[in-house]
Amino acid sequence: MVGTGSSRKSATNSVIWATGQDIPYVPNKRFGGVTLGGKIAPIFFNTQEDSGSLPIEVDVSKMEMGDVLDIFPYEGSIEKNGEKIADFTLKSQVLLDEVQAG
Repeated sequence: MVGTGSSRKSATNSVIWATGQDIPYVPNKRFGGVTLGGKIAPIFFNTQEDSGSLPIEVDVSKMEMGDVLDIFPYEGSIEKNGEKIADFTLKSQVLLDEVQAG
């Protein structure tokens, strides 16, 4: 079982380390963050969800590396420079509760 799940967990940890928040009183651990993708593989989606990140499948064709985006998870929309560039529907509304709970 050497290496089982390590790649997707490592990728998830990289996303959370870059975009997440520190967990109070727990050194070197973070939670939160958002992953946007046109299609997120189910196994990676579940790992993101289990780690406290918010995975969102959405049309990313109007997004570029380095863009500053405003993500409105309750409304299901993403804006860039004040202009709506994408709409999405979460796979489950429970995702918002899970992310909010950390």
